[in-house]
Amino acid sequence: MYSAYLSNCTPPSVTLIGLSPRNRMNLGGVYCHYLDSGFSLLESKRGFMRAFKDNHLLNHTAAYAECPITAGLRPSFVTLTKSNRYNKQPHVIEIQYAPAKPTRNFTLCFSPLHSYYNYTFQLIQSVEFNKLLGASHFVFYNFSTTSQTNEILRYYEDQGLATILSWPLPHLESWYFGQIAAINDCIYRNKMTSRYVVIVDTDEFIIPHYHSIGRNLSMTSLCRHLREIISKAAILQDIRNAEC
Repeated sequence: MYSAYLSNCTPPSVTLIGLSPRNRMNLGGVYCHYLDSGFSLLESKRGFMRAFKDNHLLNHTAAYAECPITAGLRPSFVTLTKSNRYNKQPHVIEIQYAPAKPTRNFTLCFSPLHSYYNYTFQLIQSVEFNKLLGASHFVFYNFSTTSQTNEILRYYEDQGLATILSWPLPHLESWYFGQIAAINDCIYRNKMTSRYVVIVDTDEFIIPHYHSIGRNLSMTSLCRHLREIISKAAILQDIRNAEC
Protein backbone atom coordinates (compact mmCIF):
# COMPACT_ATOMS: atom_id res chain seq x y z
CA MET A 1 0.00 0.00 0.00
CA TYR A 2 1.19 3.50 -0.89
CA SER A 3 -1.13 5.90 0.95
CA ALA A 4 -4.04 6.11 3.40
CA TYR A 5 -6.77 8.76 3.73
CA LEU A 6 -9.32 9.33 6.47
CA SER A 7 -12.80 10.05 5.10
CA ASN A 8 -14.97 12.71 6.72
CA CYS A 9 -18.08 10.76 5.72
CA THR A 10 -20.55 9.20 8.17
CA PRO A 11 -19.64 6.59 9.24
CA PRO A 12 -15.92 7.42 8.92
CA SER A 13 -13.49 5.12 7.14
CA VAL A 14 -9.90 4.95 5.95
CA THR A 15 -9.10 4.23 2.27
CA LEU A 16 -5.71 2.83 1.27
CA ILE A 17 -4.35 2.91 -2.31
CA GLY A 18 -1.65 0.63 -3.72
CA LEU A 19 -0.87 -2.41 -5.92
CA SER A 20 -1.77 -6.07 -5.73
CA PRO A 21 -0.91 -9.26 -7.66
CA ARG A 22 -3.51 -9.78 -10.39
CA ASN A 23 -4.10 -13.39 -9.36
CA ARG A 24 -5.49 -12.09 -6.08
CA MET A 25 -7.91 -9.54 -7.53
CA ASN A 26 -10.66 -10.34 -5.01
CA LEU A 27 -8.57 -10.24 -1.89
CA GLY A 28 -11.55 -10.24 0.47
CA GLY A 29 -11.34 -9.46 4.16
CA VAL A 30 -8.36 -7.80 5.81
CA TYR A 31 -7.73 -6.42 9.27
CA CYS A 32 -6.84 -2.77 9.66
CA HIS A 33 -4.69 -1.97 12.68
CA TYR A 34 -4.61 1.68 13.76
CA LEU A 35 -1.50 2.97 15.54
CA ASP A 36 -0.61 6.14 17.41
CA SER A 37 2.52 8.23 16.73
CA GLY A 38 4.57 5.83 18.88
CA PHE A 39 3.32 2.81 16.88
CA SER A 40 1.20 1.53 19.78
CA LEU A 41 -2.01 -0.24 18.77
CA LEU A 42 -5.20 1.80 19.23
CA GLU A 43 -7.75 -0.53 17.66
CA SER A 44 -8.24 -3.15 14.96
CA LYS A 45 -11.15 -3.29 12.52
CA ARG A 46 -12.13 -5.75 9.81
CA GLY A 47 -12.20 -4.21 6.34
CA PHE A 48 -11.95 -5.41 2.75
CA MET A 49 -9.54 -5.14 -0.16
CA ARG A 50 -10.36 -5.02 -3.87
CA ALA A 51 -8.36 -4.71 -7.09
CA PHE A 52 -9.26 -2.43 -9.99
CA LYS A 53 -10.21 -4.21 -13.20
CA ASP A 54 -8.10 -2.26 -15.70
CA ASN A 55 -4.94 -4.39 -15.42
CA HIS A 56 -4.32 -5.19 -19.14
CA LEU A 57 -3.54 -8.79 -18.07
CA LEU A 58 -0.28 -7.74 -16.43
CA ASN A 59 0.91 -9.42 -13.25
CA HIS A 60 0.05 -6.54 -10.92
CA THR A 61 -2.89 -4.18 -10.73
CA ALA A 62 -3.97 -1.14 -8.74
CA ALA A 63 -5.90 -2.00 -5.59
CA TYR A 64 -7.61 -0.33 -2.66
CA ALA A 65 -8.64 -1.26 0.87
CA GLU A 66 -11.55 0.18 2.81
CA CYS A 67 -11.39 0.12 6.61
CA PRO A 68 -13.97 1.31 9.15
CA ILE A 69 -12.74 3.36 12.08
CA THR A 70 -14.29 4.48 15.35
CA ALA A 71 -15.63 8.02 15.11
CA GLY A 72 -13.33 10.52 16.81
CA LEU A 73 -10.27 8.28 16.75
CA ARG A 74 -7.20 10.07 15.32
CA PRO A 75 -4.51 7.46 14.63
CA SER A 76 -1.22 8.35 12.97
CA PHE A 77 -0.66 5.11 11.06
CA VAL A 78 -2.46 2.06 9.70
CA THR A 79 -1.25 -1.37 8.61
CA LEU A 80 -3.06 -4.32 7.04
CA THR A 81 -2.94 -8.04 7.86
CA LYS A 82 -5.00 -11.11 7.02
CA SER A 83 -5.10 -11.96 10.73
CA ASN A 84 -6.82 -10.03 13.51
CA ARG A 85 -3.53 -10.06 15.43
CA TYR A 86 -1.13 -7.12 15.22
CA ASN A 87 2.51 -8.19 15.48
CA LYS A 88 4.28 -4.89 14.74
CA GLN A 89 4.21 -5.16 10.97
CA PRO A 90 7.23 -3.53 9.27
CA HIS A 91 5.08 -1.78 6.64
CA VAL A 92 2.89 0.96 8.12
CA ILE A 93 1.21 3.80 6.22
CA GLU A 94 0.83 7.32 7.57
CA ILE A 95 -2.81 8.44 7.52
CA GLN A 96 -3.52 11.70 5.67
CA TYR A 97 -6.11 14.06 7.18
CA ALA A 98 -8.09 16.49 5.07
CA PRO A 99 -8.39 20.20 5.92
CA ALA A 100 -11.70 21.56 7.17
CA LYS A 101 -12.42 23.26 3.84
CA PRO A 102 -10.82 23.54 0.37
CA THR A 103 -7.83 25.86 0.09
CA ARG A 104 -7.71 26.05 -3.72
CA ASN A 105 -10.05 25.79 -6.72
CA PHE A 106 -8.23 23.79 -9.37
CA THR A 107 -5.51 21.16 -8.97
CA LEU A 108 -3.92 19.29 -11.87
CA CYS A 109 -2.63 15.73 -11.44
CA PHE A 110 -0.20 14.22 -13.95
CA SER A 111 0.20 10.54 -14.76
CA PRO A 112 3.49 9.06 -13.47
CA LEU A 113 6.65 10.45 -15.07
CA HIS A 114 8.73 7.47 -16.17
CA SER A 115 11.49 6.13 -18.45
CA TYR A 116 13.87 8.94 -17.46
CA TYR A 117 11.31 11.51 -18.53
CA ASN A 118 13.11 14.38 -20.27
CA TYR A 119 10.45 16.24 -22.27
CA THR A 120 11.29 19.45 -20.48
CA PHE A 121 9.65 21.84 -22.96
CA GLN A 122 6.47 19.75 -22.91
CA LEU A 123 6.46 19.79 -19.11
CA ILE A 124 6.90 23.56 -18.86
CA GLN A 125 4.32 24.15 -21.60
CA SER A 126 1.75 22.03 -19.79
CA VAL A 127 2.25 23.73 -16.42
CA GLU A 128 2.27 27.27 -17.81
CA PHE A 129 -0.72 26.68 -20.10
CA ASN A 130 -2.81 25.29 -17.25
CA LYS A 131 -1.75 28.17 -15.01
CA LEU A 132 -3.35 30.47 -17.58
CA LEU A 133 -6.54 28.39 -17.29
CA GLY A 134 -6.57 28.84 -13.52
CA ALA A 135 -4.64 25.88 -12.12
CA SER A 136 -3.14 26.78 -8.77
CA HIS A 137 -1.36 23.53 -7.93
CA PHE A 138 0.21 20.56 -9.74
CA VAL A 139 0.88 17.04 -8.49
CA PHE A 140 3.64 14.90 -10.04
CA TYR A 141 4.35 11.21 -9.45
CA ASN A 142 8.06 10.75 -10.12
CA PHE A 143 9.08 7.22 -11.04
CA SER A 144 12.02 8.03 -13.31
CA THR A 145 13.19 11.46 -14.56
CA THR A 146 16.42 13.09 -15.70
CA SER A 147 18.35 15.70 -13.76
CA GLN A 148 17.07 18.44 -16.09
CA THR A 149 13.48 17.44 -15.40
CA ASN A 150 14.18 17.32 -11.67
CA GLU A 151 15.47 20.90 -11.77
CA ILE A 152 12.20 22.05 -13.34
CA LEU A 153 10.13 20.10 -10.82
CA ARG A 154 12.12 21.56 -7.93
CA TYR A 155 11.61 25.06 -9.34
CA TYR A 156 7.82 24.69 -9.30
CA GLU A 157 7.99 23.02 -5.89
CA ASP A 158 10.02 25.92 -4.49
CA GLN A 159 7.39 28.31 -5.88
CA GLY A 160 4.73 26.46 -3.89
CA LEU A 161 3.03 25.42 -7.13
CA ALA A 162 3.80 21.70 -7.14
CA THR A 163 3.81 18.60 -4.98
CA ILE A 164 6.46 16.09 -6.09
CA LEU A 165 5.78 12.55 -4.92
CA SER A 166 8.25 9.72 -5.23
CA TRP A 167 6.55 6.80 -6.99
CA PRO A 168 8.70 3.78 -6.06
CA LEU A 169 6.81 0.96 -7.75
CA PRO A 170 7.69 -2.37 -6.12
CA HIS A 171 6.57 -4.16 -9.29
CA LEU A 172 7.18 -2.92 -12.84
CA GLU A 173 4.58 -5.22 -14.35
CA SER A 174 1.60 -2.93 -13.79
CA TRP A 175 -0.22 -0.98 -16.47
CA TYR A 176 1.47 2.31 -17.40
CA PHE A 177 3.60 2.44 -14.25
CA GLY A 178 0.69 2.12 -11.83
CA GLN A 179 -1.34 4.89 -13.49
CA ILE A 180 -4.70 3.83 -12.01
CA ALA A 181 -3.24 3.79 -8.51
CA ALA A 182 -1.69 7.24 -9.03
CA ILE A 183 -4.97 8.69 -10.34
CA ASN A 184 -6.94 7.39 -7.37
CA ASP A 185 -4.27 8.54 -4.94
CA CYS A 186 -4.34 12.05 -6.39
CA ILE A 187 -8.13 12.24 -6.13
CA TYR A 188 -8.11 11.21 -2.48
CA ARG A 189 -5.08 13.40 -1.71
CA ASN A 190 -6.84 16.50 -2.99
CA LYS A 191 -10.54 15.79 -2.55
CA MET A 192 -10.94 18.08 0.49
CA THR A 193 -8.09 20.42 -0.43
CA SER A 194 -9.20 21.41 -3.93
CA ARG A 195 -12.69 22.06 -5.29
CA TYR A 196 -11.78 20.52 -8.64
CA VAL A 197 -9.17 17.90 -9.59
CA VAL A 198 -8.21 17.29 -13.23
CA ILE A 199 -6.01 14.39 -14.41
CA VAL A 200 -3.95 14.65 -17.61
CA ASP A 201 -0.66 13.63 -19.22
CA THR A 202 1.90 16.31 -20.02
CA ASP A 203 1.04 16.03 -23.72
CA GLU A 204 -2.71 16.48 -23.17
CA PHE A 205 -4.57 19.78 -23.12
CA ILE A 206 -8.17 20.38 -22.08
CA ILE A 207 -9.40 23.59 -23.72
CA PRO A 208 -12.70 25.15 -22.59
CA HIS A 209 -15.04 26.25 -25.40
CA TYR A 210 -16.49 29.74 -25.32
CA HIS A 211 -19.98 28.65 -26.37
CA SER A 212 -20.17 26.02 -23.61
CA ILE A 213 -19.26 27.97 -20.51
CA GLY A 214 -19.59 31.65 -21.43
CA ARG A 215 -17.02 34.39 -21.27
CA ASN A 216 -14.82 33.01 -18.49
CA LEU A 217 -12.60 30.53 -20.33
CA SER A 218 -11.07 28.90 -17.26
CA MET A 219 -10.76 25.30 -16.19
CA THR A 220 -12.67 26.11 -13.01
CA SER A 221 -15.62 27.34 -15.09
CA LEU A 222 -15.46 24.20 -17.23
CA CYS A 223 -15.42 21.94 -14.16
CA ARG A 224 -18.35 23.84 -12.67
CA HIS A 225 -20.26 23.47 -15.93
CA LEU A 226 -19.55 19.73 -16.11
CA ARG A 227 -20.64 19.26 -12.51
CA GLU A 228 -24.01 20.76 -13.40
CA ILE A 229 -24.67 18.44 -16.36
CA ILE A 230 -23.08 15.16 -15.23
CA SER A 231 -24.69 13.12 -12.47
CA LYS A 232 -22.70 11.62 -9.63
CA ALA A 233 -23.47 8.22 -11.13
CA ALA A 234 -21.16 8.94 -14.06
CA ILE A 235 -18.08 7.47 -12.37
CA LEU A 236 -15.44 5.51 -14.31
CA GLN A 237 -15.13 1.90 -13.13
CA ASP A 238 -11.50 2.27 -12.09
CA ILE A 239 -11.91 5.57 -10.28
CA ARG A 240 -13.04 5.24 -6.67
CA ASN A 241 -15.91 7.58 -5.84
CA ALA A 242 -14.26 9.78 -3.23
CA GLU A 243 -17.48 11.56 -2.35
CA CYS A 244 -19.55 10.57 0.68
